[in-house]
Amino acid sequence: MEQRRGSRVSRVERVLVQMAASSYDHLLCGETVSARTRDISLQGFRAILDKEVPAGAVLQICISVTDHQRRYLLSAEVRWCSPSDGGSTCAGFRILPSEDSDYDDWSAAFGGIDQSRAYLSS
Repeated sequence: MEQRRGSRVSRVERVLVQMAASSYDHLLCGETVSARTRDISLQGFRAILDKEVPAGAVLQICISVTDHQRRYLLSAEVRWCSPSDGGSTCAGFRILPSEDSDYDDWSAAFGGIDQSRAYLSS
């Protein structure tokens, strides 16, 4: 069942996920996990990871967006996590507003996704 509130675009971007002290799994605490996005929206993204991440955990992430030529440092909540092909894991992340992040820049960069989709469909 689709639970997203906004449109998404298919994009493969590099993501570094930092397991924070607030992570539910203290065995992963402090570890950085590399991932690749599959799609991105203003509110979040879906990514493929080599390790499972606990649903409900709030993590620090860094997304390198190639055509923006920059990185976004963000806080995100793991909404779901499930096994994927080849032993990897697929997870959905919800981006959280945070003063100590690039949330405003992310919102400015990806806020046009909904408008561009609406324009293309009319």
